[in-house]
Amino acid sequence: MNKNIGKLSFKAKEGKIVRNAHVYRFFIFTIVFMFILSALAFAQGQDAFKIQGLIMNVDLQKNMMIVNESTFIWNQNTKFYNEKGSPVTVDKLRVKTWVYIEGLKDSAQKRMMAEKIYILPKYIDRKEKHLYPFFSEMKSIDNE
Repeated sequence: MNKNIGKLSFKAKEGKIVRNAHVYRFFIFTIVFMFILSALAFAQGQDAFKIQGLIMNVDLQKNMMIVNESTFIWNQNTKFYNEKGSPVTVDKLRVKTWVYIEGLKDSAQKRMMAEKIYILPKYIDRKEKHLYPFFSEMKSIDNE
């Protein structure tokens, strides 16, 4: 009888070991999966930006401007619009002009590449955003 009891207890221990191994594998898989998902979420959030601000400095020769103490650059693919969404030329950019910028971060050079720049008549607060169709949920660059 003692031999059978020993075998039963060994099988019970073996089953517990197998069960624990499955729990550990599941736990490790869950942690790895969460890290992958969070990395993808953070990567997407850091690339694109939308911001409204006042032009502090503009250099048309270098295709760059400073808005809200951040440097923004543009290239031949950047589109410039007025507050109504009509295309305008780059020479409309002036110091102390309000703009709304959509673009991508250039993390290598710590600059922001503007894809669309809207020249605004003034600061647009939340109550007035519905009057401008290009406004959407803005994200602060400083919080990224």
